[in-house]
Amino acid sequence: MGKKTKENIEAGLTIKQKKFVDLYFVYDLDSVRAYTETYPKSTYAAGRASISKLLTKDKNVMEYVKYKQEQFELESKVDKTWILTRLKRYTKAYDDLIFMSNQTDLTETDLKKLKQLKSVIRASDISSFINMINKMGGFYEAEQLEVKHNWSINFGDAEDNENDEETDD
Repeated sequence: MGKKTKENIEAGLTIKQKKFVDLYFVYDLDSVRAYTETYPKSTYAAGRASISKLLTKDKNVMEYVKYKQEQFELESKVDKTWILTRLKRYTKAYDDLIFMSNQTDLTETDLKKLKQLKSVIRASDISSFINMINKMGGFYEAEQLEVKHNWSINFGDAEDNENDEETDD
């Protein structure tokens, strides 16, 4: 049997069960908040007991929670590329801010954009972003240089010199 679709999973839920699980993820897994919003007439004690049953014993709810977790993980993948893309976007916006602030013939739209950029972007933030880009890119790592050279040391000559010094006395 193949993987169930979202529609098949949701078909096994009541409207309130689906709302509870959806709110459970909206409220960062705060089950009490999700439950009290879904079932506003429930008491706190009754809600706690019902939450436990929903999340650990109701197979349909458990299956929908698992589905939502998988979707969340797919949608919220944050990796090095994602971070670098966002950081470069901010530094580009800062470059635009600098360029625009040096212009003398700005339109009304340009002035609005400039004002908006100035309210959001600070030079200290950009400095931190550039620092993070350099660290993530490995630009601060020391370069390893391989040096090849054949050294020849003749210890025999050193012994002869020591003997010569002893006989001079």
